[in-house]
Amino acid sequence: MTNPGSIAGGLILIFLAGICNGSWNASFSPVVNLAVGKPQSQQNDLHYHHAFALFQIYATIINIPICIYWAGGPERVTGILAETSPLSIILVVLFSLIWGVGTLLFGLACKIAGVGLGTNLSMGIIAVIGTLLPLIVDGTLITIAGAVICVGLIICCGGLWLSTKALALRDEDESTGGGDEKDSSIAVSPEHDSIEDGTAVKTAATIQ
Repeated sequence: MTNPGSIAGGLILIFLAGICNGSWNASFSPVVNLAVGKPQSQQNDLHYHHAFALFQIYATIINIPICIYWAGGPERVTGILAETSPLSIILVVLFSLIWGVGTLLFGLACKIAGVGLGTNLSMGIIAVIGTLLPLIVDGTLITIAGAVICVGLIICCGGLWLSTKALALRDEDESTGGGDEKDSSIAVSPEHDSIEDGTAVKTAATIQ
């Protein structure tokens, strides 16, 4: 039986992981520019999928030494690899490669569908496949534990659906309000107005 200390430690690590995962893009702020090394006076022009790919590179570089140290150092890691079958190592590398490709495609999904909708759709697919597939492979889907996990999965998907619905309502509201504002701005001075990224940008005439 797992002792309460281990459970508490696991929950704390999950909490910290959630904070780190939710704040990864703070260093890519156009104002701070910590991740790209530009002066704060210059705004970076990184797209979301570019920033996400750069974040993954940083994470890999930082995490490899940490994992090697946690496993007992380079000598222990070398010993573990020597005792592991080549097929197991190949499978680990293969699925790690697939995971990396999926991570980059996640950034592209956010570029195409938007960060909110892309994240919800991706997380929904990951939650469903990542939860049901192991249960099916292990043959534990039709058990009490499997039923409890499926109930939690349904609740999770329901939350993702509500989030997607909220995003759709927000976009509908912004498009309705933005369209009225855009039309009124264009009507004021049509010869000096231009449209950039769906926003009316008013350019004043040169003052003599």
